Order: sequence, then C-alpha cells, then structure tokens
Amino acid sequence: HRPAVTAQEIDAIKPGIRGEQDVVRMIVEVMMSLIEVFGFQHQSVQNQAEHVSALWRSKMGDCASRSVALGVVHNDLLFSHRAWLETVQDAFPADRPTVAVPPAAQQLDEVCLYL
Repeated sequence: HRPAVTAQEIDAIKPGIRGEQDVVRMIVEVMMSLIEVFGFQHQSVQNQAEHVSALWRSKMGDCASRSVALGVVHNDLLFSHRAWLETVQDAFPADRPTVAVPPAAQQLDEVCLYL
C-alpha cells in the first residue's frame, strides 16, 4: 500500500503528463515510490512518468478500457521476459511460484520500473 500523494508532489511530476487526472495520479504514486525506494533522480522520474503516460494513452484509443490498455502496454514491454521465465521455471523446484499475469496495479508498477 502506497502513502497518499500530495497535490504538491503531483504538481512537481506531472507537467509533461497528459491524461485523465486519476490516471495521472496513479502514475505519480508509482513514480514517487520509485524515488523513495530506489532514490531515482526527480528529473529522471518525471521523464519516465511522461513516457508511461504516452505509452498508456497511445493504447487507450484501441482498447475497451484503461485496464486493458495498461495490460497491452505491460505485455508489449515485458512479454519476452515473462515467456523466458515460463520456459525456465521447469528448472526450479516444484514449490516455486508459477508466472501469472499480474493485477493491473502490479502491471503499472512493473511498467514504471522497467522504463
């Protein structure tokens, strides 16, 4: 669970992010956690946020919903990695978790971190 993002934090990151306010807020929340967890530089995070927003918006016109669009972006970026994990998971003990499609919130986290 992420702490609530303040309006000041959103204003600091969102200048280049376009889109619906709740989508912007979701992206900013993830990006703020990346700053806290990994110590990424603010300008780098702002650039990443703009990139995620642009990718997500570009898929929204072709998809039935925002969550479907996010799933398409996630798949486009991370499919080959997940396919590799599925291929090699047989080499690991049976008690290891299998690779599954993550929920939308995790997909956004993974896309933001990947970029």
